[in-house]
Amino acid sequence: DVDNTNFIHEIIEFPMIIVDSATRMIVDEFREYCKPVLNPLLTDFCKNLTHIEQEIVDESDEFPTVLRQAELFLARFHRKPFIRNRSNSRTPMVVITDGPWDMGRFMRIQCEQSGIPIPKFAENWINIRK
Repeated sequence: DVDNTNFIHEIIEFPMIIVDSATRMIVDEFREYCKPVLNPLLTDFCKNLTHIEQEIVDESDEFPTVLRQAELFLARFHRKPFIRNRSNSRTPMVVITDGPWDMGRFMRIQCEQSGIPIPKFAENWINIRK
């Protein structure tokens, strides 16, 4: 737990919200947990950091299945007219994250470990902390 430089990280939680950019209101939410494969037992550090219990991930699907569920969730909004900018024209969907780690590192690593391509929605993202 203290020296985790060689620890192989896995995505264990996959939350998303859809926000209407014009009203800044939450339109829908998605949250699933992923069963870790390479390190199936959560460390105490992980449980304390995330507040996710072992039983939750044990009962969850593995990452590729959860990613597919997330893609299906996003597909429901792909052509929705509510995503508009100030000029009232349609704005493409974009991922916004609160730091570079989730999309810049963990998504890429998890997709590589799972043997699947990085999803299109994760190729470009905005770091809200910048």
